Amino acid sequence: MNSTSLNISFRRALVDEKLDEWIRLVAQVSNFNLTQGRDTFSWHLTKSRQFTVRSMYLHLANHNFPFRHKFIWKLKVPLKIKIFLWYLQKGVLLTKDNLRRKNWKGCQV
Repeated sequence: MNSTSLNISFRRALVDEKLDEWIRLVAQVSNFNLTQGRDTFSWHLTKSRQFTVRSMYLHLANHNFPFRHKFIWKLKVPLKIKIFLWYLQKGVLLTKDNLRRKNWKGCQV
């Protein structure tokens, strides 16, 4: 990627934060060398290298990422994931977490 110039045009001009993000992205991508062969995916947030919602939740909850709520709704992911991200951005805890915090032991049936 280092040897090829990026000839990309945008509909709108990149300014301020968007321009900075673009420059950082290009800098990261330019360090990769592409080779012929099969692609593999690995998730670096778990030891097994497999994606889990829990690992993503913990990663997002433990880091202060600047969420842009309008961006969430434009993602091409299932609606339940959009809602999950929106709740996460708002700081809403899941019911299980709320019950655990209140020391609820569950139904004694």
